[in-house]
Amino acid sequence: MPPAAPLIVIADVEGRNVYADGAVRAYTGLSGETLKGHGWLDVLHPDDQARAAAAWAQAVACGGRYEADYRYRRHDGAYCWFHAKAICDRDASGRIRRWFIVSEEIPERGRA
Repeated sequence: MPPAAPLIVIADVEGRNVYADGAVRAYTGLSGETLKGHGWLDVLHPDDQARAAAAWAQAVACGGRYEADYRYRRHDGAYCWFHAKAICDRDASGRIRRWFIVSEEIPERGRA
């Protein structure tokens, strides 16, 4: 099976998802509404949720870089490894306006 398309999410200044693109919705089988807020954590493997949430909270709190590997649950229940990166969009005075998060499947790590 070919790797999934990149999954793109936009989060607000406080790190809550406000938008999940069609690839995210198709991959997970969930609605954009379900994925809002911190609903994205529910599609991660249970062993990855706490670590991912802590790293995300740290990045949001300090406005820093976010990179993490974790397993997403596909719409059929299989878990696959992804590498996520986030960058923040800042206004002219340097305040964070929103976050852009892109997750790409890591085919060589296989399925969990």
